[in-house]
Amino acid sequence: MVTTYSPSPAMPEQPEPRLPDPTDPGLTHAIIAIDAARRIVAFNAVAQSWFGRAASEMLDAPLEELPGPLIEALNETLSRGEAIPERLIHIPNGPDSILNLRLSTVAMRGLGGGYVGAIAVLNDLDRAGGFDRKLRQVDRLASLGTLAAGIAHEIKNALVAVRSFVDLLISKSPETKFTEVVSREIRRIDTLVSQMLRFSAPDRGTYSPISVHEVIGQSLQLVQRELPERQITLQCSLEARADQIQGDPSQLEQAFLNIVFNALDAMGTNGQLRIASSVVAPEGGEKAQASLIEISIADTGAGIPEEIHDRLFEPFFTTKANGSGLGLTITRQIIEEHGGTIRVESEPAHGTTFYLRLPLAPPPA
Repeated sequence: MVTTYSPSPAMPEQPEPRLPDPTDPGLTHAIIAIDAARRIVAFNAVAQSWFGRAASEMLDAPLEELPGPLIEALNETLSRGEAIPERLIHIPNGPDSILNLRLSTVAMRGLGGGYVGAIAVLNDLDRAGGFDRKLRQVDRLASLGTLAAGIAHEIKNALVAVRSFVDLLISKSPETKFTEVVSREIRRIDTLVSQMLRFSAPDRGTYSPISVHEVIGQSLQLVQRELPERQITLQCSLEARADQIQGDPSQLEQAFLNIVFNALDAMGTNGQLRIASSVVAPEGGEKAQASLIEISIADTGAGIPEEIHDRLFEPFFTTKANGSGLGLTITRQIIEEHGGTIRVESEPAHGTTFYLRLPLAPPPA
């Protein structure tokens, strides 16, 4: 039977409804359609996922195979020929779960003028609500970032005078009790404030052609002394055949050091730090067209618990007693500013590996 979609005669002033294609794999709504005999003729992938029924099982099945609220709405639409613009329904989904859905329906008319079917479109309110909450969280973080930048700037200015005064006291009375402690804590506050400024008001820096291997080497020089003290061995295998990128060496050095220091803290003593590089193909690309350098930084520490794996890059989230929770956030920020990506793989008791990918500079003409 050939059918066309047209508005109900009871509502001639409404425009022709624009219905989504139920076969579209990118849809986030469930789409269910019935014919004039009240048999199911469309049951898309989202509907299959939500209701736990396969399309092969549901197609050509009677309307009564659907949950009660859907039966009622589709019957009402087909009988009256009137669309339901919006209705909230609640459908049990297992013993301890309920689907909270927004339902809309429309009637379908045939060439002869009669109603030949109805379509229901459903949206998951819980998922939509989660998206709204994320948008509000982003807005709050943006406001917090602006506030943090102002506060950090003022604190940093005041610290200059305080630090100068403390250094003067130490030089005149080096044996004074707690002076070194005060000086060390001031330096720690200064570092934290600098990180807050870097997080809330990132500086793109000066980009120029640089060697990633050289930056890694300079970063390792800063931690070289700590390795024997911690009884940690270093295995460095920088085998990428090309390592030239457009970037800021000081920013990338900070990113590498943040990950390396985290690795050292995770291992404590008696561990192995492994750093390697290779050239890899972009996603979907051919090996011959490789244009990314991948740096892996692996440790043999305790690993990252699965329950906090997704929070590693959240600002101010930390598992360290004296951590700021900004190191990995800033690291990801730096890598993304360089057009790269960062991901982490970890297994409890088997260590952690960070993978950093950066776009290589095109070869000179």
